[in-house]
Amino acid sequence: MKILDDKLKIDSEIESCILKFPEKPLHISVEDFFSKAIFSGNVVFWYEISSIQRLYSPRLDISISHNEGVVGFAFSQRCLIKIPVASQHIAYNDTVDGPIIHSKSALLLLPLLDNHENIIGVVEIQKRVTDPTISDYDEKLVTEFSKKFKIFSHWLLQSAVPNETIVD
Repeated sequence: MKILDDKLKIDSEIESCILKFPEKPLHISVEDFFSKAIFSGNVVFWYEISSIQRLYSPRLDISISHNEGVVGFAFSQRCLIKIPVASQHIAYNDTVDGPIIHSKSALLLLPLLDNHENIIGVVEIQKRVTDPTISDYDEKLVTEFSKKFKIFSHWLLQSAVPNETIVD
């Protein structure tokens, strides 16, 4: 029964978040959702910019190459990555990752795919150093979010047509 309750809670949290997506830019909606839903120290959304082979964070106003650091590793793997201690991961790069994440924190890295299997971006979730454990709930939440995002991406990623354009 607990498994079903957790599933319903996760679905409810994600769906209420998705309903609010049109109110804010995608990166802010995703960062806000994971900051509140998971006891995290820092959440960064990295947009994929295929034309220049980079990942860009509007909040941090920096970009990194597709193959740099733990975010680049997650991008290339195209699946959820769990890292218990950031600095112990093979892809950790102190120059790239050091200014963004605490070296001793646990990380969840989630490439977000659209309904055509294209990577839209990577979500980097840093757990607090005081609570570094990645729980089963955290992992289930991130996995379900990924599935629902992929299903609804066609609608979530559409640009709204301004009313002025319609009137003209």
